[in-house]
Amino acid sequence: MSTEVLAEVERNLIADFPQLDPDSLRRRVNQMRDALDDHVVDPGSLDAALAGGASVVVTNDGRLRSETETAIVDLLPMSADAFAAHLWQLTPEGVDEVINTLVAKRTKRPVTVDELMEAMRGPFSTMTSAWLASRV
Repeated sequence: MSTEVLAEVERNLIADFPQLDPDSLRRRVNQMRDALDDHVVDPGSLDAALAGGASVVVTNDGRLRSETETAIVDLLPMSADAFAAHLWQLTPEGVDEVINTLVAKRTKRPVTVDELMEAMRGPFSTMTSAWLASRV
């Protein structure tokens, strides 16, 4: 993971979830930075992913996904939504656990699971559609 990716995550979370407290989102990204400290490399397009030993490049940057697809490297490019849907397919129980944890941690402005998933529908339409279909 690169420092640019974490900055992109922070920007996108704040932009895509205006109903959430930006300071809380920044704290969450800082927690990610701390947890991933040994795996964060300086940016450099595909070089960052290769240096980190990644098998997947997750980005909403279409240029980078295209560059990854045409490069002779063993990396799978995915959008954030495609990656979230992939995680849902691999481990729906794990995704449910993350969703429930996010809802449980919302104490200042509580939300229900359905409200959280509705807020995620825009940036994660494929994953939320699969999640909602599983509840029928």
